[in-house]
Amino acid sequence: MTSTNGIDWEFVINDLCGRDIVWAGEVRRFVICHFSNTAFSSSSDGKNWINTDLPYGSGYICITYSPDLNTFVSVNNVGNIVKSTDGGGLFL
Repeated sequence: MTSTNGIDWEFVINDLCGRDIVWAGEVRRFVICHFSNTAFSSSSDGKNWINTDLPYGSGYICITYSPDLNTFVSVNNVGNIVKSTDGGGLFL
């Protein structure tokens, strides 16, 4: 679902099946980590999503964002950690 005002909501149909999602207001971006696919998805509007391939396979279980560091960080189920310092475009 998406809303521009927090009152009126629109149901959005897509094929995303994320494990965790984070909103980073400072860079105006949602990022979803996926458990069963080797990409993260990012969006500035919650409707249109772009996939970003990951260097360490799948199994990502959580994602967070630090506004102080301008960094997204995620970990997968075997302990691999990736981060993005460019607004969720590239994870290394």
